[in-house]
Amino acid sequence: MGELVSVVRGLDWQPGSLSLPISKGDVLVVCGAPRNLSTLLLLMKARWLGAQTVWWGHYWSATSSRKLLGIRVRLMRLASALLFYTDREVERFKADGWRHPGPISALNNGINTDEISLLRKEYAKSERGNEFLFIGRLTQKARLSLLLQALALMQTKGVKVHIIGSGEEEDNLRALAASLGVETQLRWHGSLIDENAIARVANRCAAFVYPGQVGLSLIHAMGYGLPAIVHDQPMEHMPEIAAFRDGETGLTFKVGSEVSLARQLSRIMLDFNTRKVMASNAVATVENGFSTSRMADRFEELIDSL
Repeated sequence: MGELVSVVRGLDWQPGSLSLPISKGDVLVVCGAPRNLSTLLLLMKARWLGAQTVWWGHYWSATSSRKLLGIRVRLMRLASALLFYTDREVERFKADGWRHPGPISALNNGINTDEISLLRKEYAKSERGNEFLFIGRLTQKARLSLLLQALALMQTKGVKVHIIGSGEEEDNLRALAASLGVETQLRWHGSLIDENAIARVANRCAAFVYPGQVGLSLIHAMGYGLPAIVHDQPMEHMPEIAAFRDGETGLTFKVGSEVSLARQLSRIMLDFNTRKVMASNAVATVENGFSTSRMADRFEELIDSL
């Protein structure tokens, strides 16, 4: 099949998709993209031919629009079953009063934790200094400037932030760090794709911090047993925020407040025993519910139910 092309503004088409051979008894899984006309027609074709279909996508994320939610949910009815990213989305779908005639499930979107489990070091006090980890693309969505402002407010000495990632905001962030006088507290690692290199950084950090709309970066950091500090508005995060539990796997700060963020960064540094419990909870949460092996199990369970 070909690459997506724009039909009119906001609507796409994938050449060749309607020629996909479908028979009765097949199960067709599509990316839940309400703006893709060819996907919607493919669902209709599959239904007419007697195949089972699965709509796999977000119910809600930080980029979702309340105005268009009703349209998206109604288009989901073209599919035999719904597969959301997280259990929390399933709960919200039902709590919002929506219904679907077929199965509704979720994968709990995660990452492959096999290598991380081998590389992760024990959360020992002697190896965890006053160092934080940020991992993700350096975009406005990440709001890393808020972290730099919070760092400038902190009174704790020797605090460092390791930044793994690159993006269009890097030059602006470096300039801001210099103007705030915190450039010596930052370690810029660039984009790392080697898990061994990521592990060498993560295993020396006390906690993970993401000031903006966190997604899979949260799962990655929790896989290393890092307590997380994220803002307190779950609806303004990506679906993976479902893995986070305030007070159990980390702490929240008031969204958009560098003062609140600085306070929580300092707070989490003061109590190692609490951090260690959070670290253990983070590992258990990811390995039991947000790993690719568990995702595969859930996927098979849904297909079997059809």
